[in-house]
Amino acid sequence: MNEPRKPTDVNVRSSANIVVVDHINEDDFCTSLWSNAKEPQGWASFAYFILLSPIFSGFCAVWIWITFILAIPTLILPPLGFFWCIWTAWSWRALGRLEILTTQICTKPGQCTGYPDDKLPPILRVPNDNGGRIRFAVLLCTNKYTWQCFVYFAIIKPVAMVIFLISAVFLLICALPPFTLLGLPFMCLGCKKMGELQVHLTRSYLIINNYRSD
Repeated sequence: MNEPRKPTDVNVRSSANIVVVDHINEDDFCTSLWSNAKEPQGWASFAYFILLSPIFSGFCAVWIWITFILAIPTLILPPLGFFWCIWTAWSWRALGRLEILTTQICTKPGQCTGYPDDKLPPILRVPNDNGGRIRFAVLLCTNKYTWQCFVYFAIIKPVAMVIFLISAVFLLICALPPFTLLGLPFMCLGCKKMGELQVHLTRSYLIINNYRSD
């Protein structure tokens, strides 16, 4: 009868090497996955989408629509309408500047290349202003960036806030027991990616287009 074939040294070494390589790959995957839970950007983005963004987005949407509606009847009274429209346009542009600065907590400094941090959109200055208060008021109220701020806070920001908020809550649910081992690092990774997307959305709309138009 044929005796059972004994494994050779080569087979034993090969099998052992395969097991070691598999364990190394699993360790690298777990280490890489849990490294996301150690990065502050994921937690900062989670706090932004859960706490800061809903409050700020709601305030901006209400402010934008109220000032816009009140600006229409004030045009009947030129002195009042003049100052109200200028102040309204300034407030919209100031909210745009504040939005750019607050979303920076979601990413690392200098991570978003192509968006110059030292060239924030102007609040009190408009292009082609050659003097004159009436001309300045007309240019400020009809400037493209002024209405970009209106569209962003009246439509784009509320919609994006709802989507990001629902996504953040879903990731939080996935991070609760018994899925914490995998759910928590995936929550941090997902929030970090959403933070980068939020910064890209904000800056591409409130910085890049502004400089192209100016």
